[in-house]
Amino acid sequence: MKHNPRLEIYLTKMESTLRPFSVSDRAEIITEIKSHVLTALERDPHGNLDSVLFALGEPETVANKYLIERGLTPVKPSVSPIVRWLVIGFLGTMALILFFIGFVIFEFSPLITLNDRKGTTSFFNGSVEIDDRSENIIFRKKFTAGNFSGQGKVLTGQKLVVNFESGEFEVSSAKGSTFSWKCDGVGTERPSFDSQTAQASLDLSMLKEPHCKLQVPQFE
Repeated sequence: MKHNPRLEIYLTKMESTLRPFSVSDRAEIITEIKSHVLTALERDPHGNLDSVLFALGEPETVANKYLIERGLTPVKPSVSPIVRWLVIGFLGTMALILFFIGFVIFEFSPLITLNDRKGTTSFFNGSVEIDDRSENIIFRKKFTAGNFSGQGKVLTGQKLVVNFESGEFEVSSAKGSTFSWKCDGVGTERPSFDSQTAQASLDLSMLKEPHCKLQVPQFE
């Protein structure tokens, strides 16, 4: 037992914490602790080294008690590699979670949009849309940034309405009765044009801050 590796490791850690003491004082304390452990094992034949060391406490804690008794500043226990890697892993996981939350908020902002005109409630920038009147849930595919263009006929005297949330428009005259548009932006669906009613309408409300060039026909 005098050369038990487990006991020697314990005493080495303790001696390292006792470095504010002189060499002779450290040797005296280490001899005292070692003698205490061996005596406890001799008194209890059924005992084991681990239980005796557990009763003593961590080597740094025992050494700090001696330092405090002598009026010296206790040494902060060193962090074990396992604890260090657990902390690093936890912080890394939290950083990834915060990054993902930030990405989702940035990508799908605004999270909830109310459209009183259409009677719908949209979530995640229009990826999910609920029709408030029929309570139908519509899942829409999110388009990436790109060009959305098209054209349609506008009849003489027909009113033309363009619906949008926000954006910039450049309006110019078109030849004939053809109304055309070309928009740069990001949307959940393509713009729709309807000229079958009393007024022709282009719906750009699904595009996020589009920049559009509109060519509107002129009627005499």
